[in-house]
Amino acid sequence: MATKIIEQGEQFLPGLNFRLQLRIKDKAYSSSLVGVRIASSLASAYQSLELILQIAPKDAIIPSISGSDPIKLKIDLLSQNEPTIKVTSAIPKHTLELDLMLISVGFDLPVADVMPTNTTTIDRTLVRLLAVPRKPYITMTTHVNQVYGVNDDPKTPKGIIETFVSTFVPDASLKYDTKNENSNKIPQICIPPTTIYDAINHVDSSYGLFDGAASVFCQYDNTIHVMNLSSRIKKSDKQLFIYHLGMDQNPSKAINTDDNSYYTYDNLKTTYVGNTKFSVIGNSMKHIVLPSDELYSMVEQDLFEVCVNNGVVSGGAAAVLQNIPVGADVTHRQKYYILHGGVEKQSTFANAMMAKKIFDLSRVSFQIERNITLTNLLTVGQSVKLKSTPLAHKGIDGQYILFSSDIVLVKQRGAWAPTARIQLARTNRTIGQ
Repeated sequence: MATKIIEQGEQFLPGLNFRLQLRIKDKAYSSSLVGVRIASSLASAYQSLELILQIAPKDAIIPSISGSDPIKLKIDLLSQNEPTIKVTSAIPKHTLELDLMLISVGFDLPVADVMPTNTTTIDRTLVRLLAVPRKPYITMTTHVNQVYGVNDDPKTPKGIIETFVSTFVPDASLKYDTKNENSNKIPQICIPPTTIYDAINHVDSSYGLFDGAASVFCQYDNTIHVMNLSSRIKKSDKQLFIYHLGMDQNPSKAINTDDNSYYTYDNLKTTYVGNTKFSVIGNSMKHIVLPSDELYSMVEQDLFEVCVNNGVVSGGAAAVLQNIPVGADVTHRQKYYILHGGVEKQSTFANAMMAKKIFDLSRVSFQIERNITLTNLLTVGQSVKLKSTPLAHKGIDGQYILFSSDIVLVKQRGAWAPTARIQLARTNRTIGQ
């Protein structure tokens, strides 16, 4: 359906639009902003952004921009479905406000006359600013160094993390998943001098935060999310729905029409690295631990049991056993792990370690172009349900975890055109037929 065009001052903008406002120091650069890219990934500690400005070369140098200068970006989603909208007076449906810190800046200086005579023509150059959310960056790179269990009572992994977050970064919020969390108390632990991000991962690798795959991410609002991906994939509330449609399908008849639903006609790019990981992990895993009342003990694991009980699985045990192809040469391998002492004879650390290795054996990526609600797609680690309507693709349906999102906003003829590349992850490749 054609979009009706309406006036904004002397510009004409289409009905489906975003409104972006950018300030660097005390100067507005909204009219010079031509592109924004926001990347979120479980492989990182926080979002990263790229801002593209088209400005005169002299403005690219003066005033100079440093890491201490404030950069404020505000993104308003004005409308997704209304046929017309006046941009200047529209009430946003969703608003994203970001306080950014500059990481790097790059631009090209074109060749120019020594004494320019034409003052009516202004050459412009593209300036690329790489930035990160200021508070999450400061939070996750704050150094910690603490010993627990000497002058205080032993704490659980959650208690340890809560304590050093409240001590070292009191302005940050902590959201910690409670499903299948490690409730065992650690008699004594030393957090070496390191960042908070690395300290949380150190506790996880040494003792295990959950009986499943843990992940840590600090959102743009300075909230630290400590997530159990193995339990999150089973959540049906507040999840995203993504529909992969056939070329002859009308989305208005095939999908739900709410802010949590998206659709795509793009090719689904799939990868599976089961044999690559399994050849290193081994089918039979033996962990040597050092309990307080014995010289040593052994925690034993089976590969398929770990996948079923601790993996990020859609479809249950049957899906794992039938739809995680493993070569015969791999299934007979044994692997010994001797670098983790664990806590007594508890197996949580081993379950957490192995779950983190196999949670993303299967990945699916694709692009969406419509109904881009930024706040939804920035929430990596949440549960996503993929439904493919072409019958040939039914095997890849089911639950996933949102592993990453790469959102791009490009100004075209005065309006912002949004696209997003999404990557989903889980342990099993298919859910069976």
